[in-house]
Amino acid sequence: MEEVRVAGETVGTYLRRQREIEGAKPTACGTPLRGSEAYGCARKIALRIGGIPEAHEPNNETLLAFKLGNTMHELLQESMHSLWSDFESEVVVDLRPLGFDMSGHADGLYSIGDKQMVLEIKTQSSFGFKLALKANKPKIEHVCQAAIYAAGLGADAVHLVYICKEGSYRDNVKPGQMLEWRYDLTDDFDGQTVEQIAMAELWRQQEIVDGVKDGRIPLRSCWDDKVNEFVVVDSPPPYQGKGQPWNCRYCEHRDNCAPLPTHEVSVALATPFIKHHWGGVDVAVEQEEGTQSGA
Repeated sequence: MEEVRVAGETVGTYLRRQREIEGAKPTACGTPLRGSEAYGCARKIALRIGGIPEAHEPNNETLLAFKLGNTMHELLQESMHSLWSDFESEVVVDLRPLGFDMSGHADGLYSIGDKQMVLEIKTQSSFGFKLALKANKPKIEHVCQAAIYAAGLGADAVHLVYICKEGSYRDNVKPGQMLEWRYDLTDDFDGQTVEQIAMAELWRQQEIVDGVKDGRIPLRSCWDDKVNEFVVVDSPPPYQGKGQPWNCRYCEHRDNCAPLPTHEVSVALATPFIKHHWGGVDVAVEQEEGTQSGA
């Protein structure tokens, strides 16, 4: 029987075209930094802010997974709207009044009694969901993102929801299965309060954008859950290949980053491609604002 991939290729082509039409997703308030990159690789963040084009495009399966994840987000938000009278979705968060060049959209904001709660929704693979189920806690980067939004909105607590988007007999999880956690900003999480986690990350990311303003590309490093800290990456594995850290294997900037030294480097000493495309913070913000206005 001849292999047929008409449906798969059609969906992939459609989603890729939609991605091209929509362009780069703007930050909520035209800021260089976005809350959804909490605990992200400093160099990846810097290359995005600097306006460097992505070296890799997501494949069909990844694009479809993104679409399914967005659908699950919207369903949960619609459900909350229907039963919680004060629920707001896609709430704009501006961290500039607190002194940080960051903004974002909180998935939700609502109240329980006199406590205001930020809702953060994450769809997970069966493997990721299994790990969260076993540990009975969410990833620190997701707690951090929600806490950053809570700080920006003056909220008291965060509510994280994980939705499993696929089933796995081996992992004993089912599609649609959900996990939930609620934390006050003063609660402990891995030895720090939730608020302390958010503030430390805000300062880390502000250092990244300040470096970009000075024409500096930061050290290559990724968060490692096993040691609970950022680790230096000397040799990033191939894109969609094998090796650790896994973050590099799925990074759109992997081939922009790999030729650069491990340590911090001046844009003036970077590759010709980066020097040619580097726009710095001002150009990146103008591009974000242009996308928002429909330019």
